[in-house]
Amino acid sequence: MNTRMFLLPVFLLFFASFAKAQSEGALTVVNGDFSNMEGLTALPQSGWYSGVPTGWTAAEPPAKKEDFYAVKNLGATGFFANLRVLSRIKPQFQAFQQEIGVLAETSDITLIFEITPVRDEPFSMGAAIANARGKGPAAILGKANFEAAGSQRVVASKVPAGTLVAIRFWAVKGYPSLGKVAIEVTPSP
Repeated sequence: MNTRMFLLPVFLLFFASFAKAQSEGALTVVNGDFSNMEGLTALPQSGWYSGVPTGWTAAEPPAKKEDFYAVKNLGATGFFANLRVLSRIKPQFQAFQQEIGVLAETSDITLIFEITPVRDEPFSMGAAIANARGKGPAAILGKANFEAAGSQRVVASKVPAGTLVAIRFWAVKGYPSLGKVAIEVTPSP
């Protein structure tokens, strides 16, 4: 009986340390390829789905009773999230975003993603790496604007250990869509 009483606090201490290491471990993007269809509803138009992709938060859907074209299956190219409906810049800014974890050590963070336009017309979009606990412009650790399809990157250098990191995307004009979102972390010297 005394052995059990001794082992329980040791186990709890070990478990608490393990949980802390997990919460301050590797940064992870959940559903970065948008292939998890949980919570999405197929729309009549081929390949389109309505709803907010698992793991992400988005702007409120339009108040009008219209379909919310959020995710498109582009076949071999993969699934892409339509930033035109998942983000807003007016009347109040609302990014399509996700908290990806707490940084274990001071590091450089690279956000990697693909852009493809939903329509064949010019577009503009923004992407950022942010301190999720921060407010306003001071929370932005790295940011860029994009007007071309293809593979893109945003870098945040020397992000301090203990930072709760978020990734954010938004459409400025046109119909940009986002896919294959990933993160790379390199410890800074």
